[in-house]
Amino acid sequence: SFVMQRDPRLPKSLRSRGYGQFQGIGLERRRNSLIIKTMTPTVSVLMIAAATLAVLSLKRVPEGQAYTIHRFGHYRRTLDAGLHWILPLIEKVAHRVSLTGRALSVAPQTLVAEGTATTLQGRVYYQVLDVARADAEADHLDDVVLGQLLATLRRDAANLDQASDGELNAVLKRDLNLELRSHGVVVTRCQLQRDAA
Repeated sequence: SFVMQRDPRLPKSLRSRGYGQFQGIGLERRRNSLIIKTMTPTVSVLMIAAATLAVLSLKRVPEGQAYTIHRFGHYRRTLDAGLHWILPLIEKVAHRVSLTGRALSVAPQTLVAEGTATTLQGRVYYQVLDVARADAEADHLDDVVLGQLLATLRRDAANLDQASDGELNAVLKRDLNLELRSHGVVVTRCQLQRDAA
């Protein structure tokens, strides 16, 4: 420790400004310089780490999309359009779900009812309404809708055989919406056309 005293060898003008208050002022400067040199890399690393975590925790969700957040592999919440904070290293964006309509092309499907073969093809238009329900199948929603469409066609083939294209599409839309409600999906339009095989 240094004893605070004024150095009588200094001129009076310098003594009044505080010069020479510490004996061994050179040692004090060296010690401060050494502390600054060792702290600078540590502080720099900590500031870079804090800035990286802040950037990782900030998520911008574009219009027409919703992000599902998982914490430790389980669904936690849904982020709507806008700027949001998440807990970095604990929470992650699991799915980026488009809320705009999607068009699913249906390849030609052959249905046999009462000895008559009918080929159906066209498009099914659907949209995600409940992101939390759709989260489990978010990566393969097209497959879920197509699978449900084919199951409905097989189940109701006899009833749909005599219906016109407009009636067929209305019945399919109604049945698909009943089945896909639990997946957070709504079918907005069916455009299937048939040709006799």
